[in-house]
Amino acid sequence: MMARDLLVDGKGNYAGDDRAIFAKIVTSDNDTRAPYRFIYEQNLLIRTAANNLAEHLPYKGHVMKCKNNALFKICQDDKSYSGVNLLSNLRMKTIVSDIKEAIDHYETNGLGDDKA
Repeated sequence: MMARDLLVDGKGNYAGDDRAIFAKIVTSDNDTRAPYRFIYEQNLLIRTAANNLAEHLPYKGHVMKCKNNALFKICQDDKSYSGVNLLSNLRMKTIVSDIKEAIDHYETNGLGDDKA
């Protein structure tokens, strides 16, 4: 419904180039159903001209939080991973921080670079 409201007026006609909003990048948490439905609805309205233009990008902050929670869950579910020399709280935070640093570096320096 949101995709439709951004592209058509109250009568269902195209809102025009000055008013219509096409979402090229749809960012959300790890739920992919809503963004893909949004993109699909845009494609239904615009047809083939919109094919492969819009993409879903997960929200980085939420993704990092989920990685952090997953590491804590591993230790909670299997105590053999817990301990000073295994997955301590500090080590888990360090792992997540290292992943975030690599992603930040890629966003700044490697986006669009095939080698990156």
